[in-house]
Amino acid sequence: MAHRRVIVGLSVLTIISIVPLFMLIGKNFLPVDDQSQFEITVRAAEGTTLPATLTIFQRIAAEMRKLPGVTDMLTTVGGGQQAPVNSGSIYVKLAPIEDRALSQQELMLRARELLKQFPPELRTGVQQVAGISGGGFRNADIQYLIQRPRHSEADRVRRHIAPEDADHSQRG
Repeated sequence: MAHRRVIVGLSVLTIISIVPLFMLIGKNFLPVDDQSQFEITVRAAEGTTLPATLTIFQRIAAEMRKLPGVTDMLTTVGGGQQAPVNSGSIYVKLAPIEDRALSQQELMLRARELLKQFPPELRTGVQQVAGISGGGFRNADIQYLIQRPRHSEADRVRRHIAPEDADHSQRG
C-alpha cells in the first residue's frame, strides 16, 4: 500500500492506452485471410424464370472474368435446399497470392464496383467463401435480425448499419 499513487497512475495509463491500441489492432473476430477465392451471391426478383436468371448470371460472370487474377469460376443457379430459380452464386477462384498484384480484398471491392452496373433490383453480395457452412445465413462479418411489420423502416436501418452487401430475406 506504500505505492498507491504509482499503482493508480499505472492503472490510468493502462486504461488510456486502450484507445490507441484499439485503433492499431484489427477488430475482426476471425482474421481476414487471403484464400485466393471469393463468392458472389445474386438474387433476382421473385418470379424471374430460370432462363432469365441464367442470362443475368452469364452477364455477371463475363464482367468478373475481366478482373485481374481470376483463373476459374463456377456458376450455380437454382441450387440449395429450396432450389429457387431466381438465385444462385458464382464461385471465383483467384491466382495464387504471389502471382497477382491485387489482394483478395481489393478484388472483392472491384467486384462490388462491377456489380453496380447491373439493375438495382438484383440483390447482390460479394463475400469470402465460408469455411464452415450451415444455418442458411450468409458468410458476413455482421449479421442481425430485424423483425418489424414496416419493411421501409427495416430497410433504412439496414442501409445505415451495413450498406456494403446489405441483404434481407423479405420476399415479394
